[in-house]
Amino acid sequence: MNTLSDSEKRIGSLMARISAACIFLSFGVQVALGDPGSAGYDSATGGIVATLNYAQAFSFLFVLAFSLKLFNAEENAYFRVVDTSECKCMGLELTSWNCSALCTFS
Repeated sequence: MNTLSDSEKRIGSLMARISAACIFLSFGVQVALGDPGSAGYDSATGGIVATLNYAQAFSFLFVLAFSLKLFNAEENAYFRVVDTSECKCMGLELTSWNCSALCTFS
């Protein structure tokens, strides 16, 4: 196993907390402000939820990137493939969320 520097530990810990907070906030917004009778996209809370989901996905990319280094993904082929594909999928989702959030706010 490789070790992380102090700054990487600090950034990784902060990003993990941001990711977890965004998950709980997104759920809370949907429960507290969402209309239980409407299915699908809610125009009242959609922009807030999309922004929280974007922040959650962005911070989770840091967690994935540091886990690559921490678990020495260069020597473990299975972990490298799974983690790299997850990073690419998250990048694609970030792009689509960014476009939908821009369309929501315009």
